Amino acid sequence: MIQSSRFSKADSTHIPKIVFWVCCASLVPFIIFFFYTAPVSDDIFYHQYAQNKTTWEFMIDHYSTWTGRYFSNLMMATNPFSLTSDTGFYPPMILSISLFFFFSLFFLCYVLTKSFKLNTEDSSHSRIALSLTMVILALFLHKMPRVTDTFYWFAGTSSHLLPLCFILISAGLYIRGLRLPKGKMRPLSVVFVSLTSVIVCGSNETLAIQWLFILGFVVFYHKLVSDRWEKVLFVPLFVALVGFAFLYFAPGNSVRAKNLTDGHSILKMLYKPAGLTLETFARYLSFSFLLFILISFPTLKSINASLDESLKVKRNRNLFYLFGLGLFGLTFVPSVWVMGSLPPHRVLNNTYLMFLIYSLFLILISAHKLRFMDRLSSHFSRKKGTILFSISTLFLFNNFYAWKDLIHLAKYTNSLKSRELLVASGQGKDVVIPPLAYFPTTFFYEDIKTNPSDYRNIIFAEFHKLKSVALSKDYEDID
Repeated sequence: MIQSSRFSKADSTHIPKIVFWVCCASLVPFIIFFFYTAPVSDDIFYHQYAQNKTTWEFMIDHYSTWTGRYFSNLMMATNPFSLTSDTGFYPPMILSISLFFFFSLFFLCYVLTKSFKLNTEDSSHSRIALSLTMVILALFLHKMPRVTDTFYWFAGTSSHLLPLCFILISAGLYIRGLRLPKGKMRPLSVVFVSLTSVIVCGSNETLAIQWLFILGFVVFYHKLVSDRWEKVLFVPLFVALVGFAFLYFAPGNSVRAKNLTDGHSILKMLYKPAGLTLETFARYLSFSFLLFILISFPTLKSINASLDESLKVKRNRNLFYLFGLGLFGLTFVPSVWVMGSLPPHRVLNNTYLMFLIYSLFLILISAHKLRFMDRLSSHFSRKKGTILFSISTLFLFNNFYAWKDLIHLAKYTNSLKSRELLVASGQGKDVVIPPLAYFPTTFFYEDIKTNPSDYRNIIFAEFHKLKSVALSKDYEDID
Protein backbone atom coordinates (compact mmCIF):
# COMPACT_ATOMS: atom_id res chain seq x y z
CA MET A 1 0.00 0.00 0.00
CA ILE A 2 1.17 3.53 -0.74
CA GLN A 3 1.13 5.67 2.37
CA SER A 4 3.21 8.49 3.78
CA SER A 5 3.08 11.34 6.24
CA ARG A 6 2.57 14.99 5.44
CA PHE A 7 5.69 17.06 4.91
CA SER A 8 6.57 20.16 6.83
CA LYS A 9 7.74 23.36 5.21
CA ALA A 10 11.27 22.63 6.41
CA ASP A 11 11.37 19.47 4.31
CA SER A 12 11.83 21.66 1.20
CA THR A 13 9.60 19.60 -1.08
CA HIS A 14 9.24 22.52 -3.48
CA ILE A 15 10.77 22.35 -6.90
CA PRO A 16 12.68 25.66 -7.07
CA LYS A 17 10.57 28.31 -8.80
CA ILE A 18 13.36 29.05 -11.26
CA VAL A 19 13.31 25.39 -12.38
CA PHE A 20 9.56 25.56 -12.94
CA TRP A 21 9.74 28.79 -14.97
CA VAL A 22 12.74 27.59 -16.97
CA CYS A 23 10.77 24.47 -17.90
CA CYS A 24 7.81 26.63 -18.93
CA ALA A 25 10.07 28.86 -21.04
CA SER A 26 11.68 25.85 -22.71
CA LEU A 27 8.26 24.77 -24.01
CA VAL A 28 7.46 28.07 -25.74
CA PRO A 29 8.79 27.25 -29.24
CA PHE A 30 7.27 23.77 -29.16
CA ILE A 31 3.85 25.27 -28.39
CA ILE A 32 4.15 27.82 -31.21
CA PHE A 33 4.99 25.09 -33.72
CA PHE A 34 1.61 23.39 -33.22
CA PHE A 35 0.03 26.18 -35.26
CA TYR A 36 2.36 25.61 -38.21
CA THR A 37 1.83 21.89 -38.77
CA ALA A 38 0.46 20.51 -42.03
CA PRO A 39 -0.36 17.02 -43.33
CA VAL A 40 2.57 15.23 -44.97
CA SER A 41 3.61 11.72 -45.95
CA ASP A 42 1.35 9.10 -44.33
CA ASP A 43 -1.24 11.73 -43.36
CA ILE A 44 -1.91 12.40 -47.04
CA PHE A 45 -1.58 8.73 -47.97
CA TYR A 46 -4.27 7.65 -45.51
CA HIS A 47 -6.46 10.57 -46.52
CA GLN A 48 -6.29 9.51 -50.18
CA TYR A 49 -6.71 5.87 -49.20
CA ALA A 50 -9.93 6.69 -47.36
CA GLN A 51 -11.51 8.77 -50.11
CA ASN A 52 -12.86 5.84 -52.13
CA LYS A 53 -13.76 3.61 -49.17
CA THR A 54 -16.15 3.62 -46.26
CA THR A 55 -14.56 3.47 -42.82
CA TRP A 56 -15.41 -0.22 -42.55
CA GLU A 57 -13.94 -0.97 -45.99
CA PHE A 58 -10.82 1.01 -45.04
CA MET A 59 -10.40 -1.00 -41.83
CA ILE A 60 -10.95 -4.41 -43.43
CA ASP A 61 -8.78 -3.71 -46.46
CA HIS A 62 -5.86 -2.35 -44.43
CA TYR A 63 -6.14 -5.16 -41.86
CA SER A 64 -5.96 -7.69 -44.69
CA THR A 65 -3.23 -6.09 -46.77
CA TRP A 66 -0.89 -4.10 -44.53
CA THR A 67 -1.24 -3.99 -40.70
CA GLY A 68 -3.35 -5.22 -37.82
CA ARG A 69 -3.22 -1.87 -36.00
CA TYR A 70 -7.00 -1.58 -35.90
CA PHE A 71 -7.20 1.48 -33.62
CA SER A 72 -4.49 3.36 -35.49
CA ASN A 73 -6.27 2.57 -38.76
CA LEU A 74 -9.54 3.87 -37.31
CA MET A 75 -7.90 7.13 -36.28
CA MET A 76 -6.41 7.65 -39.74
CA ALA A 77 -9.73 6.88 -41.45
CA THR A 78 -12.01 9.05 -39.31
CA ASN A 79 -9.98 12.12 -38.34
CA PRO A 80 -11.43 15.48 -39.50
CA PHE A 81 -8.75 15.99 -42.15
CA SER A 82 -9.33 12.58 -43.75
CA LEU A 83 -13.09 13.13 -43.73
CA THR A 84 -13.14 16.70 -45.07
CA SER A 85 -9.82 17.24 -46.95
CA ASP A 86 -9.62 20.57 -45.08
CA THR A 87 -6.01 21.07 -43.98
CA GLY A 88 -7.24 23.70 -41.50
CA PHE A 89 -8.30 20.85 -39.23
CA TYR A 90 -4.76 19.51 -38.99
CA PRO A 91 -3.22 21.83 -36.34
CA PRO A 92 -6.23 21.50 -33.96
CA MET A 93 -6.07 17.70 -34.32
CA ILE A 94 -2.41 17.66 -33.35
CA LEU A 95 -2.88 20.19 -30.56
CA SER A 96 -5.88 18.39 -29.04
CA ILE A 97 -3.95 15.13 -28.58
CA SER A 98 -0.98 17.01 -27.14
CA LEU A 99 -3.25 18.79 -24.65
CA PHE A 100 -4.72 15.42 -23.72
CA PHE A 101 -1.18 14.20 -23.14
CA PHE A 102 -0.50 17.15 -20.82
CA PHE A 103 -3.62 16.48 -18.75
CA SER A 104 -2.88 12.73 -18.67
CA LEU A 105 0.62 13.37 -17.37
CA PHE A 106 -0.76 15.86 -14.85
CA PHE A 107 -3.33 13.31 -13.66
CA LEU A 108 -0.61 10.74 -12.98
CA CYS A 109 1.53 13.32 -11.17
CA TYR A 110 -1.49 14.47 -9.15
CA VAL A 111 -2.30 10.92 -8.06
CA LEU A 112 1.33 10.38 -7.07
CA THR A 113 1.48 13.60 -5.04
CA LYS A 114 -1.71 12.63 -3.23
CA SER A 115 -0.47 9.08 -2.67
CA PHE A 116 2.81 10.32 -1.25
CA LYS A 117 1.03 13.28 0.46
CA LEU A 118 3.44 15.83 -0.92
CA ASN A 119 1.40 18.87 0.03
CA THR A 120 2.84 21.50 2.35
CA GLU A 121 1.40 24.53 4.10
CA ASP A 122 2.34 26.63 1.07
CA SER A 123 1.73 24.22 -1.80
CA SER A 124 -1.29 22.10 -2.59
CA HIS A 125 -1.22 18.73 -4.32
CA SER A 126 -2.27 20.44 -7.56
CA ARG A 127 0.57 22.98 -7.51
CA ILE A 128 3.22 20.36 -6.81
CA ALA A 129 1.74 18.06 -9.46
CA LEU A 130 1.80 20.91 -11.99
CA SER A 131 5.45 21.63 -11.21
CA LEU A 132 6.38 17.97 -11.61
CA THR A 133 4.39 17.75 -14.84
CA MET A 134 6.20 20.73 -16.33
CA VAL A 135 9.60 19.32 -15.38
CA ILE A 136 8.87 15.91 -16.93
CA LEU A 137 7.39 17.50 -20.04
CA ALA A 138 10.38 19.82 -20.47
CA LEU A 139 12.86 16.97 -19.98
CA PHE A 140 10.88 14.80 -22.40
CA LEU A 141 10.95 17.36 -25.20
CA HIS A 142 14.55 18.28 -24.39
CA LYS A 143 16.11 14.91 -25.26
CA MET A 144 13.46 12.70 -26.88
CA PRO A 145 14.92 11.01 -29.98
CA ARG A 146 12.78 12.88 -32.55
CA VAL A 147 10.16 15.42 -31.53
CA THR A 148 8.26 15.67 -34.79
CA ASP A 149 7.44 11.94 -34.90
CA THR A 150 5.35 12.15 -31.75
CA PHE A 151 4.02 15.70 -31.52
CA TYR A 152 3.68 17.17 -35.02
CA TRP A 153 2.78 14.27 -37.30
CA PHE A 154 -0.74 12.92 -36.88
CA ALA A 155 0.09 9.41 -38.09
CA GLY A 156 2.63 9.15 -35.25
CA THR A 157 0.72 11.26 -32.72
CA SER A 158 -2.47 9.22 -32.96
CA SER A 159 -0.77 5.82 -32.92
CA HIS A 160 1.82 6.54 -30.21
CA LEU A 161 1.10 9.63 -28.12
CA LEU A 162 -2.63 8.94 -27.80
CA PRO A 163 -2.24 5.39 -26.43
CA LEU A 164 0.48 6.72 -24.11
CA CYS A 165 -2.10 9.13 -22.70
CA PHE A 166 -4.38 6.24 -21.83
CA ILE A 167 -1.49 4.35 -20.26
CA LEU A 168 -0.64 7.34 -18.03
CA ILE A 169 -4.24 7.69 -16.86
CA SER A 170 -4.52 3.93 -16.27
CA ALA A 171 -1.32 4.00 -14.20
CA GLY A 172 -2.83 6.79 -12.11
CA LEU A 173 -6.06 4.84 -11.63
CA TYR A 174 -4.15 1.76 -10.50
CA ILE A 175 -2.05 3.74 -8.02
CA ARG A 176 -5.18 5.44 -6.72
CA GLY A 177 -6.79 2.02 -6.37
CA LEU A 178 -3.99 0.90 -4.03
CA ARG A 179 -4.95 3.74 -1.68
CA LEU A 180 -8.61 2.69 -1.51
CA PRO A 181 -9.92 0.33 1.21
CA LYS A 182 -8.50 -3.14 0.61
CA GLY A 183 -6.55 -1.75 -2.34
CA LYS A 184 -9.35 -2.50 -4.77
CA MET A 185 -9.91 -0.56 -8.00
CA ARG A 186 -13.29 0.97 -8.67
CA PRO A 187 -15.42 -0.70 -11.39
CA LEU A 188 -15.24 2.34 -13.68
CA SER A 189 -11.47 2.34 -13.34
CA VAL A 190 -11.36 -1.29 -14.44
CA VAL A 191 -13.53 -0.42 -17.43
CA PHE A 192 -11.22 2.45 -18.38
CA VAL A 193 -8.07 0.31 -18.08
CA SER A 194 -9.78 -2.35 -20.22
CA LEU A 195 -10.56 0.33 -22.81
CA THR A 196 -6.87 1.27 -22.65
CA SER A 197 -6.03 -2.35 -23.48
CA VAL A 198 -8.19 -2.13 -26.61
CA ILE A 199 -6.58 1.14 -27.70
CA VAL A 200 -2.95 0.28 -26.92
CA CYS A 201 -3.06 -3.17 -28.51
CA GLY A 202 -4.65 -1.67 -31.61
CA SER A 203 -2.06 1.09 -32.00
CA ASN A 204 1.38 -0.50 -32.34
CA GLU A 205 3.14 -3.75 -31.53
CA THR A 206 5.84 -2.47 -29.19
CA LEU A 207 3.47 -0.57 -26.91
CA ALA A 208 1.15 -3.57 -26.94
CA ILE A 209 3.91 -5.90 -25.69
CA GLN A 210 4.99 -3.37 -23.06
CA TRP A 211 1.37 -2.95 -21.94
CA LEU A 212 0.94 -6.71 -21.53
CA PHE A 213 4.12 -6.73 -19.45
CA ILE A 214 2.79 -3.85 -17.29
CA LEU A 215 -0.56 -5.54 -16.70
CA GLY A 216 1.11 -8.84 -15.81
CA PHE A 217 3.32 -7.03 -13.30
CA VAL A 218 0.30 -5.23 -11.81
CA VAL A 219 -1.45 -8.54 -11.14
CA PHE A 220 1.68 -10.07 -9.62
CA TYR A 221 2.56 -7.02 -7.50
CA HIS A 222 -0.94 -6.76 -6.09
CA LYS A 223 -0.74 -10.40 -5.04
CA LEU A 224 2.63 -9.72 -3.45
CA VAL A 225 1.52 -6.73 -1.34
CA SER A 226 -1.99 -7.89 -0.43
CA ASP A 227 -1.43 -11.67 -0.39
CA ARG A 228 -4.48 -12.26 -2.57
CA TRP A 229 -5.33 -12.35 -6.26
CA GLU A 230 -7.42 -9.37 -7.30
CA LYS A 231 -9.69 -10.90 -9.93
CA VAL A 232 -10.78 -7.63 -11.53
CA LEU A 233 -7.16 -6.94 -12.50
CA PHE A 234 -7.30 -9.95 -14.82
CA VAL A 235 -10.02 -8.28 -16.91
CA PRO A 236 -7.77 -5.65 -18.59
CA LEU A 237 -5.08 -8.31 -19.02
CA PHE A 238 -7.51 -10.66 -20.77
CA VAL A 239 -8.78 -7.85 -23.01
CA ALA A 240 -5.17 -6.95 -23.87
CA LEU A 241 -4.37 -10.55 -24.79
CA VAL A 242 -7.37 -10.69 -27.12
CA GLY A 243 -6.45 -7.34 -28.64
CA PHE A 244 -2.85 -8.38 -29.14
CA ALA A 245 -3.90 -11.64 -30.79
CA PHE A 246 -6.12 -9.66 -33.15
CA LEU A 247 -3.18 -7.36 -33.90
CA TYR A 248 -0.55 -10.08 -34.28
CA PHE A 249 -2.50 -12.50 -36.48
CA ALA A 250 -3.68 -9.87 -38.98
CA PRO A 251 -3.21 -11.18 -42.55
CA GLY A 252 -1.71 -7.83 -43.51
CA ASN A 253 1.26 -8.38 -41.22
CA SER A 254 2.45 -11.23 -43.43
CA VAL A 255 2.23 -8.98 -46.47
CA ARG A 256 4.15 -6.24 -44.69
CA ALA A 257 6.81 -8.67 -43.43
CA LYS A 258 7.79 -9.52 -47.01
CA ASN A 259 9.27 -6.02 -47.31
CA LEU A 260 11.53 -6.62 -44.28
CA THR A 261 14.47 -8.95 -44.93
CA ASP A 262 16.78 -8.51 -41.92
CA GLY A 263 14.51 -9.85 -39.19
CA HIS A 264 13.50 -13.21 -37.77
CA SER A 265 17.03 -14.08 -36.71
CA ILE A 266 17.29 -16.19 -33.55
CA LEU A 267 20.99 -15.31 -33.29
CA LYS A 268 20.30 -11.56 -33.27
CA MET A 269 17.59 -12.04 -30.64
CA LEU A 270 20.17 -13.58 -28.29
CA TYR A 271 22.38 -10.50 -28.08
CA LYS A 272 21.12 -7.48 -29.97
CA PRO A 273 18.23 -6.36 -27.68
CA ALA A 274 20.60 -6.32 -24.69
CA GLY A 275 23.19 -4.30 -26.59
CA LEU A 276 20.62 -1.82 -27.85
CA THR A 277 19.22 -1.48 -24.32
CA LEU A 278 22.60 -0.47 -22.92
CA GLU A 279 23.41 1.83 -25.83
CA THR A 280 20.07 3.64 -25.72
CA PHE A 281 20.12 3.92 -21.93
CA ALA A 282 23.41 5.84 -22.19
CA ARG A 283 21.90 8.16 -24.79
CA TYR A 284 18.87 8.89 -22.61
CA LEU A 285 20.95 10.27 -19.72
CA SER A 286 20.78 13.95 -20.55
CA PHE A 287 22.79 16.55 -18.66
CA SER A 288 19.56 18.33 -17.65
CA PHE A 289 18.05 15.16 -16.21
CA LEU A 290 21.15 14.39 -14.17
CA LEU A 291 21.28 17.98 -12.88
CA PHE A 292 17.62 17.86 -11.91
CA ILE A 293 18.21 14.68 -9.92
CA LEU A 294 21.19 16.29 -8.22
CA ILE A 295 19.49 19.52 -7.17
CA SER A 296 16.30 17.75 -6.12
CA PHE A 297 17.96 14.83 -4.30
CA PRO A 298 17.51 16.33 -0.79
CA THR A 299 13.79 16.58 -1.59
CA LEU A 300 13.68 13.01 -2.90
CA LYS A 301 15.46 11.77 0.21
CA SER A 302 13.01 13.63 2.42
CA ILE A 303 10.07 12.05 0.59
CA ASN A 304 11.75 8.64 0.77
CA ALA A 305 11.90 8.85 4.58
CA SER A 306 8.10 8.93 4.72
CA LEU A 307 7.35 6.25 2.13
CA ASP A 308 5.66 3.06 3.14
CA GLU A 309 8.28 0.41 3.92
CA SER A 310 6.79 -2.01 1.40
CA LEU A 311 8.18 0.20 -1.37
CA LYS A 312 11.67 0.28 0.10
CA VAL A 313 12.37 -3.27 1.25
CA LYS A 314 15.12 -4.94 -0.76
CA ARG A 315 12.91 -7.64 -2.29
CA ASN A 316 10.39 -5.14 -3.67
CA ARG A 317 13.06 -2.69 -4.82
CA ASN A 318 14.76 -5.47 -6.76
CA LEU A 319 11.40 -6.37 -8.24
CA PHE A 320 10.89 -2.78 -9.39
CA TYR A 321 14.41 -2.74 -10.88
CA LEU A 322 13.73 -5.90 -12.86
CA PHE A 323 10.39 -4.56 -14.02
CA GLY A 324 12.03 -1.35 -15.28
CA LEU A 325 14.75 -3.29 -17.08
CA GLY A 326 12.16 -5.55 -18.69
CA LEU A 327 9.95 -2.65 -19.74
CA PHE A 328 12.91 -0.83 -21.26
CA GLY A 329 14.31 -3.93 -22.95
CA LEU A 330 10.98 -4.81 -24.56
CA THR A 331 11.36 -1.71 -26.72
CA PHE A 332 13.91 -3.56 -28.82
CA VAL A 333 12.57 -7.13 -28.97
CA PRO A 334 9.86 -6.53 -31.64
CA SER A 335 12.11 -4.36 -33.84
CA VAL A 336 15.05 -6.79 -33.69
CA TRP A 337 12.77 -9.70 -34.50
CA VAL A 338 10.95 -7.94 -37.35
CA MET A 339 13.66 -5.59 -38.74
CA GLY A 340 16.89 -6.72 -37.10
CA SER A 341 17.61 -3.18 -35.89
CA LEU A 342 16.53 -0.24 -33.75
CA PRO A 343 12.82 0.64 -33.80
CA PRO A 344 11.60 3.92 -35.36
CA HIS A 345 12.16 7.12 -33.42
CA ARG A 346 8.49 7.36 -32.43
CA VAL A 347 8.84 4.03 -30.59
CA LEU A 348 11.99 5.24 -28.85
CA ASN A 349 10.10 8.41 -27.87
CA ASN A 350 7.55 6.30 -25.99
CA THR A 351 10.23 4.45 -24.08
CA TYR A 352 12.07 7.67 -23.28
CA LEU A 353 8.98 9.00 -21.49
CA MET A 354 8.70 5.75 -19.53
CA PHE A 355 12.41 6.01 -18.76
CA LEU A 356 12.04 9.53 -17.34
CA ILE A 357 9.06 8.78 -15.13
CA TYR A 358 10.22 5.38 -13.94
CA SER A 359 13.80 6.51 -13.29
CA LEU A 360 12.48 9.22 -10.95
CA PHE A 361 10.42 6.58 -9.16
CA LEU A 362 13.38 4.20 -8.78
CA ILE A 363 15.61 6.97 -7.45
CA LEU A 364 12.85 7.99 -5.04
CA ILE A 365 12.41 4.53 -3.50
CA SER A 366 16.19 4.00 -3.40
CA ALA A 367 17.23 7.43 -2.09
CA HIS A 368 18.01 6.08 1.39
CA LYS A 369 20.58 3.73 -0.18
CA LEU A 370 22.21 6.19 -2.59
CA ARG A 371 24.84 7.51 -0.19
CA PHE A 372 27.10 8.72 -3.01
CA MET A 373 24.26 10.94 -4.26
CA ASP A 374 23.76 12.22 -0.73
CA ARG A 375 27.42 13.18 -0.45
CA LEU A 376 27.49 14.67 -3.94
CA SER A 377 24.39 16.79 -3.46
CA SER A 378 25.59 18.05 -0.09
CA HIS A 379 28.84 19.34 -1.65
CA PHE A 380 27.18 20.67 -4.79
CA SER A 381 25.75 24.18 -4.78
CA ARG A 382 22.03 24.02 -5.48
CA LYS A 383 22.22 27.52 -6.94
CA LYS A 384 25.02 26.51 -9.32
CA GLY A 385 23.12 23.34 -10.28
CA THR A 386 19.98 25.36 -11.00
CA ILE A 387 21.91 27.75 -13.25
CA LEU A 388 23.49 24.87 -15.19
CA PHE A 389 20.10 23.13 -15.44
CA SER A 390 18.57 26.32 -16.82
CA ILE A 391 21.24 26.78 -19.48
CA SER A 392 21.16 23.14 -20.52
CA THR A 393 17.36 22.83 -20.65
CA LEU A 394 16.88 26.05 -22.56
CA PHE A 395 19.68 25.82 -25.11
CA LEU A 396 20.98 22.27 -25.64
CA PHE A 397 19.80 19.27 -27.69
CA ASN A 398 16.22 19.57 -29.03
CA ASN A 399 15.80 23.01 -27.49
CA PHE A 400 18.71 24.33 -29.51
CA TYR A 401 17.03 23.24 -32.75
CA ALA A 402 13.64 24.47 -31.55
CA TRP A 403 14.94 28.02 -31.01
CA LYS A 404 16.74 27.84 -34.35
CA ASP A 405 13.51 26.78 -36.08
CA LEU A 406 11.63 29.57 -34.33
CA ILE A 407 14.15 32.17 -35.52
CA HIS A 408 13.77 30.94 -39.11
CA LEU A 409 9.99 30.40 -38.90
CA ALA A 410 9.20 33.36 -41.21
CA LYS A 411 11.67 32.03 -43.78
CA TYR A 412 9.95 28.64 -43.69
CA THR A 413 6.41 30.01 -43.94
CA ASN A 414 7.28 32.34 -46.82
CA SER A 415 8.90 29.46 -48.67
CA LEU A 416 5.84 27.31 -48.05
CA LYS A 417 3.52 30.03 -49.40
CA SER A 418 5.61 30.31 -52.55
CA ARG A 419 5.38 26.56 -52.97
CA GLU A 420 1.60 26.62 -52.51
CA LEU A 421 1.23 29.21 -55.28
CA LEU A 422 3.39 27.11 -57.60
CA VAL A 423 1.39 23.97 -56.82
CA ALA A 424 -1.97 25.75 -57.22
CA SER A 425 -0.98 26.99 -60.68
CA GLY A 426 0.29 23.60 -61.82
CA GLN A 427 -2.84 21.47 -61.60
CA GLY A 428 -2.85 18.78 -64.26
CA LYS A 429 0.82 19.38 -65.07
CA ASP A 430 4.22 17.94 -64.25
CA VAL A 431 5.52 20.25 -61.54
CA VAL A 432 9.07 20.64 -60.25
CA ILE A 433 9.33 22.63 -57.05
CA PRO A 434 12.40 23.88 -55.20
CA PRO A 435 13.25 22.60 -51.73
CA LEU A 436 12.02 24.67 -48.82
CA ALA A 437 14.28 27.63 -48.14
CA TYR A 438 14.44 26.41 -44.54
CA PHE A 439 13.68 22.86 -43.37
CA PRO A 440 12.52 22.87 -39.71
CA THR A 441 13.90 19.83 -37.93
CA THR A 442 11.54 20.15 -34.97
CA PHE A 443 8.06 20.12 -36.49
CA PHE A 444 8.28 19.31 -40.23
CA TYR A 445 8.18 15.53 -40.53
CA GLU A 446 9.08 14.81 -44.16
CA ASP A 447 9.16 16.44 -47.60
CA ILE A 448 8.65 14.96 -51.05
CA LYS A 449 11.67 13.64 -53.00
CA THR A 450 13.45 14.28 -56.28
CA ASN A 451 12.02 11.05 -57.69
CA PRO A 452 8.45 11.65 -58.96
CA SER A 453 7.65 7.92 -58.61
CA ASP A 454 8.33 7.94 -54.86
CA TYR A 455 5.09 7.14 -53.03
CA ARG A 456 5.30 10.47 -51.14
CA ASN A 457 5.42 12.34 -54.43
CA ILE A 458 2.59 10.29 -55.93
CA ILE A 459 0.17 10.94 -53.07
CA PHE A 460 1.21 14.62 -52.91
CA ALA A 461 0.47 14.99 -56.63
CA GLU A 462 -2.83 13.17 -56.31
CA PHE A 463 -3.92 15.30 -53.34
CA HIS A 464 -3.05 18.57 -55.13
CA LYS A 465 -4.39 17.38 -58.53
CA LEU A 466 -0.98 17.46 -60.23
CA LYS A 467 0.12 15.14 -63.01
CA SER A 468 3.39 14.58 -61.16
CA VAL A 469 5.65 16.42 -58.73
CA ALA A 470 9.32 16.33 -57.78
CA LEU A 471 11.89 18.39 -55.91
CA SER A 472 14.40 20.17 -58.10
CA LYS A 473 17.24 18.89 -55.87
CA ASP A 474 17.81 17.04 -52.63
CA TYR A 475 18.28 18.86 -49.37
CA GLU A 476 21.69 17.20 -48.98
CA ASP A 477 22.83 19.04 -52.11
CA ILE A 478 21.95 22.46 -50.73
CA ASP A 479 24.97 24.42 -49.54
